[in-house]
Amino acid sequence: MFRKNRPLSSLQTFKFSLALVFVVISIGATGFYFLEKSAESGRVEEGRKGDSPHSFLDAVYWSIITATTTGYGDFVPKTGWGRVFTVFFAIIAVVTIAWAGANALAFIVEGHLTEAVRVKKMEKDIKALKNHYIICGLGRVGMEVVQRLRESKIHRFVVVDRHREILENTLRDDELFVVGDATEDQVLKDAQIELAYGLIACIPDDAANVFTILTAKVLNPKLFVIARGQQDGSQKKLMRAGANRVVMPSRIGGARMAAMALRPAIVDFLDQTLLVPGDREPLLLEEILIESGNPMMGKMLKETHIKSETEVMIIGIRPNQGDFLINPPSNYIIGEGDMLIGLGHHTHFKMLRRLMGLPENAS
Repeated sequence: MFRKNRPLSSLQTFKFSLALVFVVISIGATGFYFLEKSAESGRVEEGRKGDSPHSFLDAVYWSIITATTTGYGDFVPKTGWGRVFTVFFAIIAVVTIAWAGANALAFIVEGHLTEAVRVKKMEKDIKALKNHYIICGLGRVGMEVVQRLRESKIHRFVVVDRHREILENTLRDDELFVVGDATEDQVLKDAQIELAYGLIACIPDDAANVFTILTAKVLNPKLFVIARGQQDGSQKKLMRAGANRVVMPSRIGGARMAAMALRPAIVDFLDQTLLVPGDREPLLLEEILIESGNPMMGKMLKETHIKSETEVMIIGIRPNQGDFLINPPSNYIIGEGDMLIGLGHHTHFKMLRRLMGLPENAS
């Protein structure tokens, strides 16, 4: 999942060295058992008590004390082949154990143990995700997306990027990421693409975004995809690839600059409320889908008491069938499948979800 991951590579090396020690000890035990066991029967026939292994457990014991150079003196090979085997085994075993010890010391001292534990925990947390967002590309646009999700108290997201250093230096310790190319199937599978709700393609390359969307849609056809477009003609291509929405940063930037020139007060107002909260809790625009069983169904908007009980202002409604209603009338009857567009603080939307019987962490 985490490609070119040094801590995991060190962990794999450490595991391999332990496995090699086990193999060497097993070979030593097998050699002692069969080479010295044959001498035992001859000494028994001659009436002498031998010190050859009586069981394979004895052979394992001799193998360990030889490999660790303990040498209690209770084992001395009696056969010629046993002595030759002991010489070579002792050299190989000592070198192997020394190498394994060096790997273990480096793994702990260099901090790889803590990092490997963190990476394993991240893998487990990602596998537990569902209905989450996948952000592909952590450039300037991708970082802005992450920041907005943070401000909206949305923590169910995974960032995919090829550059580990950028991910580790930019994201917080509790934020999840996958190192790799978002156009590859396995990388998106590592980010739990099959269970994701949405994908935001922020790669500064239209072709890469197209390939990412095509790959994602094959793995999860129901995925809601938002794509970044660079060139003027890329919007149609991204939509054909499967994007539900396409955002053109240059076009939005130009429109915003024109709005600043023509209506600066309105832009300042929006910045101070929706975009630049400073030390204040930001105002949020959120959508609330009315599903079957919602207590608001069948009521007129004024009968729901949403504004008086939660401080959320319903500024628009998209009916299940029909166009958006801006500033809906108070006698509008809410039906199943309607999408309410509300304006308020995060705490206000928590109160609204509680009023509707929805989980407070719903997005």
